[in-house]
Amino acid sequence: MFHSIPVRCAALFLLVVAASGPSAAQTVRFQAAFDSVTSPDLPAGWTGDWVTSTASASSGSGGNNLADTGTGAAVATSASFDLAGATSAQLTFLARRTSSYPSDAVTVVFQTAGGDFPVAGEGLPSVAGSWESVAIDVPAGALDQTGVRVQFVSTGGTSSGANARIDDVVITSDGSAPPSNALGFAQTEIDALAETVGLLLPLNLTWTGSDSLQGLQFELTTSSGQATVTGFLRGASLADLAAWTVSSEGARTLVIANGTEGLPAGEYAPLLSAVVDIGDVADTTLVTLSLAGVVGAAAVPEGSDAGLVTDPAEATIRILPRVGILTVPDSVSIGQVPVGGAGESLVWLGNAGSATLLAQITASPAGFTVDPAAVTIQPGDSVAVTVSFSPGVEDIGYRVGQLIVDGVPRATLSATGLAAWGDATDDGIVDVGDLVLGVDVALGRVSVSASAETSLDLYPFPLGDGAIDVRDLTVLTQAVLRGEWPNSVALPAGKWDVVSKLALASTTSPGVRFRIENAILQLELAQEVRGIQADLRIEGQATRLGEPLISQTGDRLRVLWVPVYGTQLPLGVHPVARLEPASPSASGPRSIDTPDQGPLDIRGIAIGLRGERIPITQLELPGTQQLRPYPNPFAPSQGVHLTLPVAQARVVDVLGREVWRGESPWDGRGRAGRVVAPGLYFVVAGGQRWSVVVTG
Repeated sequence: MFHSIPVRCAALFLLVVAASGPSAAQTVRFQAAFDSVTSPDLPAGWTGDWVTSTASASSGSGGNNLADTGTGAAVATSASFDLAGATSAQLTFLARRTSSYPSDAVTVVFQTAGGDFPVAGEGLPSVAGSWESVAIDVPAGALDQTGVRVQFVSTGGTSSGANARIDDVVITSDGSAPPSNALGFAQTEIDALAETVGLLLPLNLTWTGSDSLQGLQFELTTSSGQATVTGFLRGASLADLAAWTVSSEGARTLVIANGTEGLPAGEYAPLLSAVVDIGDVADTTLVTLSLAGVVGAAAVPEGSDAGLVTDPAEATIRILPRVGILTVPDSVSIGQVPVGGAGESLVWLGNAGSATLLAQITASPAGFTVDPAAVTIQPGDSVAVTVSFSPGVEDIGYRVGQLIVDGVPRATLSATGLAAWGDATDDGIVDVGDLVLGVDVALGRVSVSASAETSLDLYPFPLGDGAIDVRDLTVLTQAVLRGEWPNSVALPAGKWDVVSKLALASTTSPGVRFRIENAILQLELAQEVRGIQADLRIEGQATRLGEPLISQTGDRLRVLWVPVYGTQLPLGVHPVARLEPASPSASGPRSIDTPDQGPLDIRGIAIGLRGERIPITQLELPGTQQLRPYPNPFAPSQGVHLTLPVAQARVVDVLGREVWRGESPWDGRGRAGRVVAPGLYFVVAGGQRWSVVVTG
C-alpha cells in the first residue's frame, strides 16, 4: 500500500537512512538519486521512456530527477536488486507533478522472475506543484526474491506540457543483506542463435573471507539438451595452469589451488565462463541453466567451509531459430525485345538472415522465364538468376510480369515486345530504308540474311508465305504510310519521331528538299537517292499529283516514294500534292501561299545510294508567305526542334545576350551545347525579331 510522508519530513527520512546504514533492522537494498548521469541519459541498468532532467530540482538530493512529459504512455524500469531473506520491505521516493498530470497516472510495479506485482493506489502526490515523499510497501510476492526490478508505469498527462518527476528512490528491508560470499551467473538472460558453438556464460565470484579460498565445487545443469555445457574458460585469476586445476565430470566441476595459497578476498568477474553449445530449434526456445551444490573451502589446514552460496543461481538462454531472409529488388526491367527474339536481365537474390536459404523461383505470365529454377543462398551471400523475356505475337507492347519465389510474388518484371516485322535493316525502326531493301530483294538484286528475309516476309500477315514479292512490299508500304501494321500494332521505336531524330543526327544535304509553288508541294532532287520518306505539317487538305505516295492524318502529311522501275529516283522537280486551305472562301479555294496560312515544317529522310540516311529538314516556301518560328512554344527537352522563318538567324535572351547562331532548325541548345533554360527568347534576322517561348 501507499503511504504519504509530508515533504518537510523527506530530507530527514533520507538522512536517517543514510546515517544508520545497513543493519539487521533496516537494510538498504537499492537506491538511485539520478545524479550520476548526464541529462537526459538514464543510469546504468535503467531502461524505458522516462529521462533524467535537471529542471525542478527535488527537495532531497536535488540535481537530476526522473521525468516524464506529455500525454503518451511511458515506462521506467530500474536496475535489478536483491530482496533475498527479506520478510518485509519498503519503497520510498520523492515525487512531484503538474496539475495536468493526474495523481493516478503512475502505477508502481515490482517485477520478479515469478511474475509482476502492481501496487494499487496513486503513485504521485495528491497535491500538484510541490515535492512530496511517497512510501510503498513491497508486495509479498516480491519478498525473498533475487533479480527484482521496480517499474514506474505511466498513462501520461492531459496536455503536452504535463510532467511528473521522481527522485531519491530507496528500497529498504527488515533483514540482513544477502550473503556476500557467492558464486553466480553474471547475466541472468542471454539471447543466442541456434547452432551457436562456444557461447560463453560468465560465472562471477564474490569472496570476502579473511582467509584465502583454497577451492570450490559446483554443479551446472541445463533444462534441455538444446544447450550443452562443453567445458570452462578460465578467468584471469585461474589462468595459471600450474597453480590451479579445473576439472569437470558430467555436471560437476571442481576448482582447486595447487598449493597452500588460494584466492584472496575480492571480486572475480569472471572466475570462470561456461562454454555452451546451442542446438538447432524450429521456434524460439528457453533453456534454464542452474547452479547448485556450491561448496567452498578456506585455505587453512582444517579446510573450513567457506560458506559459499549461489547468487544468482539461474540463467535463461533464449535460443532464436536461424532463419533465411530473402532480399529481392522491387522491379526488374528487361527492355525492348523483338518478337521471336529473347532479352534477359540478371537479378541478384540475397540472404540477409542467419540460415541457408533454399528458394524455388518461377516467373509469370508466359513469355517470362527464369533460370535456374532453384537456388541455395548462404547467409550474407547473394546469387544471380537470369530473367528472360521471349515475346510472341500476343506479347507485342508493354508487358508486366512477376518473379515468384517459393510461391510468393517478390518482384515486378517489365518488358516491351516489339514487332520485328519489316525491320530488314535491323536498326530498330521500320521506314523507307527497309522498303528500299525490300524492293531489291523482291527484284533479286541482292541477297540478304535469313533474319532479314523473315522480316520482309509479311504476306499473308503476320506469318508470311516463304516468298517476298509485291504483296509483301504492299504490306510494308501501307505500314510505313499509316504508322502501324494491319493489326493496329504501332511500328517500333515511335513511328515518325525516330525518323526525325535520326535525320537530325546526320549531315544535312541541300540536294534533297521540298518546296511550295503556286499551292503545289514539290520535291526537288539535285542528288541521287534510293527513296524518300517525309512527314510535313500542313494547314488544309492535300491531293496527290505525282508518283510519290501520300497519306494525310489531321494536319500531318506523310510522303513515301521508292521506285520499283529502277535503282534510284530521277533528278529534277517532282509534283507531290496540291495543297488547299481547310476553309475555302466564297470566291473559291485560297492559295496556301497566303500570309494567314501559318508556317509549315518538315521531318524526313532520304536513302542514299550506299544506304546512308540523308536528312530533310528544310522547306522552301514562297516569298509572299510571312513566316513565323514553329512550333511556338516548343520543348527541346522532348526532342522538338524550332523551324526558323529564315535560313540563317540568331537567338537572344530577354537581356539581348546571344545564346545561339546558325541555320534552321534550332535544337534549343546554347553555345555550351546544353538545352537553354525555359523562358522567353527572341529570333533575330534581317532586321526582324520574333518572340519564342521555350518550355521544359
